[in-house]
Amino acid sequence: MSKNLSLSGYDASRLTENIDLATAYEKAIGHSPSSDLAKFVANLFLGLLNKYLNETDQALDISKINPTHFQQLFDLVKQSKISSTVAKQLVIESYKTGQPPLDIASQKKLLQISDTKQIETLVAKVLADNPKAVEDYKNNPNSLGFLIGQVMKASQGSANPKLAKQILLKLL
Repeated sequence: MSKNLSLSGYDASRLTENIDLATAYEKAIGHSPSSDLAKFVANLFLGLLNKYLNETDQALDISKINPTHFQQLFDLVKQSKISSTVAKQLVIESYKTGQPPLDIASQKKLLQISDTKQIETLVAKVLADNPKAVEDYKNNPNSLGFLIGQVMKASQGSANPKLAKQILLKLL
């Protein structure tokens, strides 16, 4: 398993130590996954999903594993439409409900704003509303985090933080 999918020996052995886990993993990654997808799904299975099942004292239900959902989740992260933190929330929600991750993210308004114009508008407002923080930044570039936080707050957590940082740096 590890050579074809670029998994570490450790991850491959953990995934194959339980037949249900191995079967569910193979179902989740589909027939010809990229090595990035295989690693992404392995991390979800070995970390978050495993933790959830242990905490709720549940056995892994292979029938709840949908390869389309894992591919969709991977694509959403890769395209910066959701953060990795949101992906963790969505994998559990999708497993529990059977809903596609994109549907859940849309319903709960968890999709990131990656529209440069929208974020520029938010950043301009944050800079105008926080002149002291702008002055602090000029004397101490480490204070940029506060301004990023204000952009995230203004967007109710939906602004792409990397893009917000880039725009802040450009406008400061």
